[in-house]
Amino acid sequence: MTNAILTNSAANEEYKCRHYTIEGDGSIKLRGLYAHGTLKVTQTTDEDGRKTITFKNLQDQTVLTRKVVNPTTFADTYFVIDDYNDLRFVLPPMASAEMTSIGQSWTKDSAPIAKYGYCYDYDIAGNITHKQLPGNVVTYYRYDKTTKPVLTQDGNQRSEGKWMLHLYDRFGRKSVSALSNDSLSESDIDSITNHDLIVLPLTDRYNFVYFSRLDTL
Repeated sequence: MTNAILTNSAANEEYKCRHYTIEGDGSIKLRGLYAHGTLKVTQTTDEDGRKTITFKNLQDQTVLTRKVVNPTTFADTYFVIDDYNDLRFVLPPMASAEMTSIGQSWTKDSAPIAKYGYCYDYDIAGNITHKQLPGNVVTYYRYDKTTKPVLTQDGNQRSEGKWMLHLYDRFGRKSVSALSNDSLSESDIDSITNHDLIVLPLTDRYNFVYFSRLDTL
């Protein structure tokens, strides 16, 4: 196995890297190519001669992993990062191959992303609040005061108004997960996320076992 440290280039096909940005409405826009010399490039060739090229920005975040199939064919996975250094989209080869028009924008519902992409949204603390996997609808995440994920909701649960509750012990280890049998209102959700949660039964108000911190523990 051999390694080489290089830089990106707008003149050499193997070392070109598209520059996707996150717009104010959360969509992706292709701005063009990264300017020459603005990315660190690591090239690895394995024992079978297969080449992998990794492109990183000035924050040492990977923005592209390229598998070289042959001199003119690449399998590119792009990682689109926002101005807060949060990973917002992962575009596998099947998605990135369809997202090549400079100046065009795509949303989570655009066909290449909806079918093949990974999408993430965050709260102000940097916790993932929405995650969308290829071919799936969005999963929601809600957190308690210690930033532990205590409520999640996938598409099937959302259609029924139900949530999955995740509970932790006093050492922060996940101990119990339970599905609500009834829908939860926003006030119900707030009353759960405004607690630190551990595995101690308190009430079955929401028709699943609900737990709250006891200060005596």
